[in-house]
Amino acid sequence: MTNTPPHAPLPAYSVRESSRAKRVTLRVSPRSGVEVVVPKGFDRDRVPSIVADRKEWLHRQIQRLSEGGWSSEPPLMPGELNLQTLDRVLRIDIAHNPRKAPALTQSGPDSLLLTGDSSDQSACRKCILTWLKQQARLHLVPWLRELSEEIHLPFERARVRAQKSRWGSCSARGTISLNCKLLFLPRPLTRHVLLHELAHIKQLNHSAEFWALLHSLDHHGATHDHELSGAWKHVPRWLG
Repeated sequence: MTNTPPHAPLPAYSVRESSRAKRVTLRVSPRSGVEVVVPKGFDRDRVPSIVADRKEWLHRQIQRLSEGGWSSEPPLMPGELNLQTLDRVLRIDIAHNPRKAPALTQSGPDSLLLTGDSSDQSACRKCILTWLKQQARLHLVPWLRELSEEIHLPFERARVRAQKSRWGSCSARGTISLNCKLLFLPRPLTRHVLLHELAHIKQLNHSAEFWALLHSLDHHGATHDHELSGAWKHVPRWLG
């Protein structure tokens, strides 16, 4: 393995503040790219020097991932949303207006229109995630209720979020949280996640009893568990 040239530029990176973080952590992944996780209140002016100190290690990680086809370049906004769970592909058209905040509306059965300042990547991402949450409430929550009634595992309430690392969760009080990005997954995998969270109503753990219950509800459960480990590839990297 070759060493990183001294003049090599710092890789593009994002900074995320976490209330759980106790120290600064650098991560490199196909989904999030180069990410610097800092404790709450950390002085962000210190981040560039920290990244510079780890530059050689970062370039080694990027090289390893790029050999598998990943690029360290900042991800681009997707031109379409392939919502496999709904069997829909929606084109994103852009009407750039730097004087207005970004807004997303459905302009046709197979298209969305993003108006406003399309150069504001953070605001555009928020618009798209807000729209995805609305779609998840319209489609995933009723599906969850339907499955709940079918398998006789009632839950208290359902929430829709946009988690970075979880497809869903279930609380001790019976609240199920679903990731709106489930919409990008093939429908059998989304169904598996819904059943997974409903199984937690009876077994709030990952014991042998839990897995036996889940696989009795989904006869292809073992296969779907394996496929979920790489399922983030279906989500546009730009959305995180």
